[in-house]
Parts: sequence; structure tokens; C-alpha cells
Amino acid sequence: ELADRAALIAGTSSCIMTLSPAPDAIPGLWGPYRDVTLPGLWAAEGGQSAAGGLLDHVVRIHGAGREATEAVHAAIAARVTELRAAQGDAFAAGIHVAPDFHGARSPLGDPDARGMIVGLDLDASFDGLCRVWWRAAVGLALGLRQILDHMEAHGRAARVLRLGGGHARSPLLAQLYADATGRAVETADGGDAMLLGAAICAASAGGVHPSLREAAAAMAPDMTRRDPDPARQPALDHDLSVLTRLQTLRRDIAALPARAQHFDDPQE
Repeated sequence: ELADRAALIAGTSSCIMTLSPAPDAIPGLWGPYRDVTLPGLWAAEGGQSAAGGLLDHVVRIHGAGREATEAVHAAIAARVTELRAAQGDAFAAGIHVAPDFHGARSPLGDPDARGMIVGLDLDASFDGLCRVWWRAAVGLALGLRQILDHMEAHGRAARVLRLGGGHARSPLLAQLYADATGRAVETADGGDAMLLGAAICAASAGGVHPSLREAAAAMAPDMTRRDPDPARQPALDHDLSVLTRLQTLRRDIAALPARAQHFDDPQE
């Protein structure tokens, strides 16, 4: 079961973690680390330096933006759901976001990478904000797909993502992660998965259960599963192609010779 599952912890930043009995090192990922979750298993992880942090930033810099509170994000997500129900994949299709505004962790490993938004117009309305927010979320989800595909190319083929963190509370984002990555996404019912993990560790340490494995098995919650929507794959495959080209363009720009600086002599 471990071989086809990965944890996705998505909040201010994001982290994908896999477990393996073998210490397989994967380029572009951190680890492997032994015994950091369960005894005898090796963890490897990759992620994004800004995930929810990027969505916060989009809200703050847009003309219709306000303070990036949970209520504001919920209002945006509700409006995005309405607009996508009416327009389908045509909604905001001309906007593309390369989401590495705070550097690229995995699999590119480039701390100097910066983000890009293309396809902007002069729309400063709330619906305009919803379009940019949604496309930033799509860019983040496709970045997760790149990490998972990279893991799979090196022998860790996760087919199911166990989603925790703040984004697990958003059905819109949970389904987007399933659609964009092509993996099923499962979320814990009835509570915060991160707090439950802390409770499992406490139950093991306090002797309520004899081991961490047995505590996890006894306290495991029911899960809600979201499978990828095959109808969305053509549009998302196109978006991934655009994202890849933007990443290549970014590297090409960074490789250009530095522009010569000319300053007037203050003595003249």
C-alpha cells in the first residue's frame, strides 16, 4: 500500500512525501530520511515554497483584492465554482501562471526562479481576481504533477494522494489536485489531518497504543476520495505544456548576458 500512496500537505507551502523500505535517493528531492515517520521506512519529499502563500499574494496585489483571509478565499472559491459551472474549461483559459514566485524547490531545485503571469488584461473586478486566482491554483497543481511525474520516473509511482493541511478543507482545490495530477485525492472526514497526526503520536508516546503503527491503524479516519475527471485532461495537458514552455523561457531569460549599466559621471 505504501508504494502507491503519497502524502500531500498543502497550505502556505506544499510538500509531497513518500515512504519506502529502501533508501532510494531521487535527484531534485530531499532525503531519503530514515525513521522520520515510521520505524524502518525512508521518507523522501519534494514541494513548493509557496502554495497558499501564492494565492494570498494574488489576492493582495489585485485591484479587487482585500486582506487574504480564509473568508475571502472561500468567497473566491465559491465564485470560481459558479463561473466554471457556466464556462467550463474556457473560464480564464488565456491566463497562465508559472507559480515559483519564491523559488523552485522540486524537481527544478532553483532558489533563484521567479514566477510569471501571462495573459493579463485591465480587468480589476472581483471576477477578474477570481480568474487570476484560479489560474494560479492551476499552476500550483500542475507543479505538483511535475513533482509526482518526476518521482514516478525514479521508481516511486504514487497513484493516490492523502491530502492534509488547509487546502484539504477546499473541495475545489482537492478536485483540482486530482484532475491536474491524474491521481486520486483522499481527504480525512471529520477533522484536521495534521492535528490527528499529532494525536496519533501522542497516543503512541503515552502508551494508549503499543506502537506508532498500531496507533495510526486504530485512529485512522474515514476518507473521502476524489478521482481525476477524464474530461478535464485535454485542457490540463495543454496547460502543462504552456507551463513547461514558460519555465524554459524563464531559464533562457536568466541565461542572457547581463545588460551593461551606464551611469553619468556626477562630476560632469
